[in-house]
Amino acid sequence: MKELNQYLKKVEKVSKEDLFVLIQSKSLEIIPALQALTGKNADSVMVYCIYLHGILALDGRLADEEYASVLPLCKAMFGDDFDYAACRDKVNNMSEDDQLFAKMVEIVKALPEEIASDIVLVTIAICAIDGKVSKPERKFIEKLMF
Repeated sequence: MKELNQYLKKVEKVSKEDLFVLIQSKSLEIIPALQALTGKNADSVMVYCIYLHGILALDGRLADEEYASVLPLCKAMFGDDFDYAACRDKVNNMSEDDQLFAKMVEIVKALPEEIASDIVLVTIAICAIDGKVSKPERKFIEKLMF
């Protein structure tokens, strides 16, 4: 656990630009891998977008940097009308749903290790992009990893 905390502290110091690039590049690898598993393109993208919104909801607030990190994918999925207010509404609807977070952990743990590792990395990057991994975010990451 101490190692995870040290790792998260290091990630918090990574530039926002580098975290953004990491999130985008890993997402471009994750989506085709999910599609290959399910055989359904739209369903895989939708599940991944819902997962990303769940990450944004972990600490109950939507930071501008977090929003920007998921915007390209969400615009591709939900259209150009997807904006900060739409994202905030989705996040607010998810922030109190403990069953959703438990299901998110269950899904990630059921994936092949390579895909799950990439999703955990994206999760950490999104949580750290606002400069601080909060306690609720840390607890969620711990559940994904252990």
